[in-house]
Amino acid sequence: EKNELRAEFREKTNDWYQCQRALKAQRQIQYDEEKKRREEEQAAWLKKKEEEELAKTPYEEEMALCEYLADYLTKTYLTDSQAEAEKRAAAAEEKAKADVVAVKDDPFAGFKAVSKKKDDDEDMY
Repeated sequence: EKNELRAEFREKTNDWYQCQRALKAQRQIQYDEEKKRREEEQAAWLKKKEEEELAKTPYEEEMALCEYLADYLTKTYLTDSQAEAEKRAAAAEEKAKADVVAVKDDPFAGFKAVSKKKDDDEDMY
């Protein structure tokens, strides 16, 4: 009877391990398929990115840097800085005059600014 129980237990254990191996193999197959799909997506994405890079103008950043440098050098050394400063000052003065609106009937003409008097008790709450 002892041997029969041991054999029955061993048989059930073997069945359980067989089932576990089958599940593990099935999970591995699913993982491999998912990994293959992800790799294909990654390759497609890289190909798309590479095509976008090829479509760009070559040396785009360097060209922008050269334009910036040329503009800076032109403003700094080729233009009359004093005349430019006078033009800027005149433009700023005109803008300031245009922004200010004269008050005709000032309703606050006789008033003067006074600060509010506070009680010490009000600050506590």
